[in-house]
Parts: sequence; structure tokens; C-alpha cells
Amino acid sequence: MLTDIQALPEDNPVLFANSILLLMEEIGEVLKEDKRWKGLFRSNKYSPVNKLDEMTDMFIVMMNVMIFSGVSMVEMLEAVKKKQLVNFERLAAE
Repeated sequence: MLTDIQALPEDNPVLFANSILLLMEEIGEVLKEDKRWKGLFRSNKYSPVNKLDEMTDMFIVMMNVMIFSGVSMVEMLEAVKKKQLVNFERLAAE
């Protein structure tokens, strides 16, 4: 088990899988805080403060997924930058 924060990121399949399961739960909690997606007549529950709190939890868990995949923050930021360029190019071509 991981005991030293300096050892991060660590490629740990068990902690990765547990983080993915937790991420799915957190995504559900975000949806619970903003039920406007259900349609106007089914639910209008929406709390911007609670939704932000749940999105924050989701973001933290997503960072754990990254960490327990052995991916550093620098690697992730570079990958995001590259992916966004591809996405921008796709949008410009449409």
C-alpha cells in the first residue's frame, strides 16, 4: 500500500479501479444536484453551490485516477493541451 506521498504517481491497478468506481459515484452525485436534465416537468432541483461541491469531489477523484495510473500532472497537462488542439481543429473544420 502507498505510504509515501513522494512515491506518487504510482501505477496501482487496485487503487486505479477503486478510484474509477468512486468516480462513477461522484458523477451520480453531480447529477443529483442538478436534475434539470430530466426536463421541465419532472424536476427543477438545482443548487449551484452543491453542484460545484460535487464537481470538486469528482475532480479530486479524477486526479486520483490519474495518479494511480502512474501519470504525472505534467504529463496530464501536456496531454490535455494536445487533445484540446485536436478538438479545436475539428470544430474549425465543421
